[in-house]
Amino acid sequence: MERVFVGLISSAAEDNILVMAHSLLDFIYYVQFQQHTDKTLAAMQESLSLFHTRKDILVELGICDHFNVPKIHSLVHYVSSIRALGNADGYNMEYPERLHIDYAKDAYRASNKRDYVKQMALWLQRQEAIHHKSAYHAWKQLRRSETTDSIDRRPGGEVDDSDAGSGMGDPLDEGAGDIMDRLSVPEPSGMLYLSYNLGGR
Repeated sequence: MERVFVGLISSAAEDNILVMAHSLLDFIYYVQFQQHTDKTLAAMQESLSLFHTRKDILVELGICDHFNVPKIHSLVHYVSSIRALGNADGYNMEYPERLHIDYAKDAYRASNKRDYVKQMALWLQRQEAIHHKSAYHAWKQLRRSETTDSIDRRPGGEVDDSDAGSGMGDPLDEGAGDIMDRLSVPEPSGMLYLSYNLGGR
């Protein structure tokens, strides 16, 4: 779309709009460069400055009310970010969009759609607790299998004190996770109380 956009509006729009669109597209193309020099960064900044001087025509024509938009504001930081971190060719929005699905959309779907902010926060808190419990069990299982392997490798299968943990005792013994086996969160008003029994006890 970017390749044909200026050609599409060239005969249908005023010169000010054409210059504004052209400068923004130039900026977008400069950002996509795989290598930058001081000259390309200066050209990029010049394109952005030209866009900002001409963008008010859209407000005058009633196309938009303002330019208080985070994505428009973020353009100001591109040149300094490229100077500090390198070219922007390897960046995309897939990770933040994926997090938006995990932390906003799924949480909202789990709510009853009324007073959803509290329900979303509670749902996320519970998901985090489940994640920590699962990570603990995976770590404990890995530790058990490593201990078993080290015992099996000994001639005669003798067991010494090092098999059971450090000399001071293993702080994460078999009963260490019992507290987390039943995760329950106090019930906020108007919400269903859930109790997770993750350990099968």
